[in-house]
Amino acid sequence: MTSSPVNFLRGYSQPGLGWIAMALGVSLLAAAVSLALRWSNEGSDYRTAYQASIAKQDRLRVPPPRLQPTMAELRWRQSIAETGRPWLSVLRAIESATKEPIYLLSLSVDPTSGGVLLSGEAPDFDRALDYVKSLEADPAMRSAMLVSHEQISGVDGQSVVRFTSIGKWAVR
Repeated sequence: MTSSPVNFLRGYSQPGLGWIAMALGVSLLAAAVSLALRWSNEGSDYRTAYQASIAKQDRLRVPPPRLQPTMAELRWRQSIAETGRPWLSVLRAIESATKEPIYLLSLSVDPTSGGVLLSGEAPDFDRALDYVKSLEADPAMRSAMLVSHEQISGVDGQSVVRFTSIGKWAVR
């Protein structure tokens, strides 16, 4: 084996190419870190802008608060609802069923439930019952029934039956 001669008196020469390579590596590392920071900032800016656009879309998607309707609109809605109710046919049914000797004393109508409350007088209970049956037989009325009756003495001293009937109109 051969040994290489070692000279301890002569100094070791500094490699210039090594220092240049190290300086280049450090500068490239600094540039990479700088670019990574810039890209991460741009990414966070992009995320912030994207979240802002989503929030704006959500705000636009929320329906605006409802305004209170004006009195004219309320009256219009009520009149539209009234046109769907069978007023004329119900009144005709009551008129056609009410013949002498039956006398209608009062008429009360509940438009929300379609109920009709009638009070009347008849000479006897059978005629009052026939009156209610004739109301129920009319197609404008869905049901009619005698609720109460009482025998009273009329104006001329004859006894009459005062009765109360309820019914519901037929929905068209």
